[in-house]
Amino acid sequence: MKNIKTLIPYFILSFIMISVFLFTVQVRKPWFGQLINGDQHYLTGSSLKFARNWYQNKPWNIAFGMIEQPRSIEYEVLQKREPYVSYPPGSVLPNYLISQIFQKEPTVSMVMGFNLFSHITTALLLTYIAYFLLHKESKSKLLPYSLSWIPGTVFLLLPGVLFWQQNVYFADQAVILPYVLTMFIEIVRDYGNNKRVIKILNTFQTIVIIYGSTTDYLFCFLLCNLFIKRLIHDNRIKSIKSFLIISIKFWWPTILVYSLFFIQVWHLGALIKLKGKFFQRTGMELAEKKIGLKFFEMFWLQHIFNAYGKQAFWLIWISLFSPVAWIITYAVYIKNKITKNESKNILRIIIYSFTLTIPFFTQIYLLPEHSY
Repeated sequence: MKNIKTLIPYFILSFIMISVFLFTVQVRKPWFGQLINGDQHYLTGSSLKFARNWYQNKPWNIAFGMIEQPRSIEYEVLQKREPYVSYPPGSVLPNYLISQIFQKEPTVSMVMGFNLFSHITTALLLTYIAYFLLHKESKSKLLPYSLSWIPGTVFLLLPGVLFWQQNVYFADQAVILPYVLTMFIEIVRDYGNNKRVIKILNTFQTIVIIYGSTTDYLFCFLLCNLFIKRLIHDNRIKSIKSFLIISIKFWWPTILVYSLFFIQVWHLGALIKLKGKFFQRTGMELAEKKIGLKFFEMFWLQHIFNAYGKQAFWLIWISLFSPVAWIITYAVYIKNKITKNESKNILRIIIYSFTLTIPFFTQIYLLPEHSY
């Protein structure tokens, strides 16, 4: 009975989020299942093409690659079928699995349907994270209900997200769900006391990390932040040996994924192409991008403005500096007025804030060509 009472707030919040989501589905319905020239629909088209190649050729026959050209007299050898090696191929996997479930070649509707599933699932997870933390750390019973619906609702209704989370699907969209799911598992795990439950969460998180690492490089920036968080917060480092053990346990899934990706690219004869993509994504091949002048104008003053409006620039940067403000407030005013346990919990919240924001800024500036 107690467990059911604990879940009631999550059911209420889920009902609110799903209601808002169904409203957005109706708003977007005229554009569902359609590919239109321009407006980044080519990304959805590419995802569909790669998934169809997997369905027709079987992924193991084409080294699980994102292959541009179908097999033909002109392209008999796999290496000549223009493998796309800018990212690992994880974004193709959901659409391929859906096509296998329905025993039907992937369609635009399948791709957009999964995108919508990611949209609502991510919104629910953001809502659960907010409620969980507010419920654990706030003394007010009203505050968790008052504020926890905001992150999910904002994610559901932002103009840019409304468009991308239905009509545009590629690595950028595929990474969002495992990103937020990894954070959700991490937070629940941190507050857990049951060793058996924590073990299950660790296993589940490892699976999510393996999948997330195959989608987009943003996930790597998340993992870097999570690793730092574990070193600081868990405080288990007693020697170099313990540091190495913690590092291996944390990083082995990612090392495995990128080792397999490197082998895949080598097998496809595309190592030189991958090197070129590295210089392209980092902006090293363009002097003005490296300096950052053109990038600032294109990304912040055009892309963000068009997708989210004029206030977005300030709101996004405020989201970055709010954890900094928390740290200053904690160090100057709070630290000496609270218990050790309360201090640990506040630091935990600050770390979560950084982990949910810093990776995006890191990617934007380290991979400027990826971000625009």
